[in-house]
Amino acid sequence: MKKIDEDKYKEDGVNIPAGEIFSKFCKGVNRSTYNISPFVKVRDLSKGNFRGPVGYIYKGLPRGYLLTGVMDGIGTKVVIIVASGKLETSASNVVAMTAMDITRYGGLPLVFMNIFDTRSLGEIDSETFKLCKEVMLGLQEVALNEKYVVLNGETAELSQCVGSENPDAKVMFNWGGAMLGVYHPKKMILGDTLVPGQVIILLRDFFRSNGISSVRKALVMKYGPAWWNNPEALEDIIACATPSALYDRMLNTAHG
Repeated sequence: MKKIDEDKYKEDGVNIPAGEIFSKFCKGVNRSTYNISPFVKVRDLSKGNFRGPVGYIYKGLPRGYLLTGVMDGIGTKVVIIVASGKLETSASNVVAMTAMDITRYGGLPLVFMNIFDTRSLGEIDSETFKLCKEVMLGLQEVALNEKYVVLNGETAELSQCVGSENPDAKVMFNWGGAMLGVYHPKKMILGDTLVPGQVIILLRDFFRSNGISSVRKALVMKYGPAWWNNPEALEDIIACATPSALYDRMLNTAHG
């Protein structure tokens, strides 16, 4: 009976076996980050269930800290990233768009959670499934490098409810997340201490996930409506897909 139910659901756009394997894979990515942060103690209460409960507490922080959290996503940059073939860089964007919203006010981002909605995971041995795994391996690399705990997440196949400007894209997805962290009232950066004569330092970055609708329009204007299929566009596509620079840990350290 279960096999019949799975086959029927697959006809409707959801591959249950692929979803279970991908979820277990993502749980492994998450678990690899549980001991990475000096400020977060994770307790895995899931007993091996990849959708089971996981809790955490903060440690080693100064008294008086406040909890905070922000949400954002990768936006339409995903279309350019897929066209570039560099799926592993996707995570830098969704992390940058969330962590910096805490860092910019003097806070400390620590714990990340995400939701990955895809048109299809594909078959387990397909190129689409492989690319989805590359996306999550990129998140693992970012988390381990920047010492973020990836507490948990959710994945879903949403069939026609997820699309792409490129109808032939090997993978189509939306990716959003929530970054949790802390503020301290004595360490806030609110702009109220600015005075004439202070030095302003600019930190170089590329497009992040801001303004990508205009970037995509520019690619259409220069290379045509199917810019992703134009070989002459590849250099610019790769440039537009450049990973977001992650300055948070440098700024966290500089700020104390």
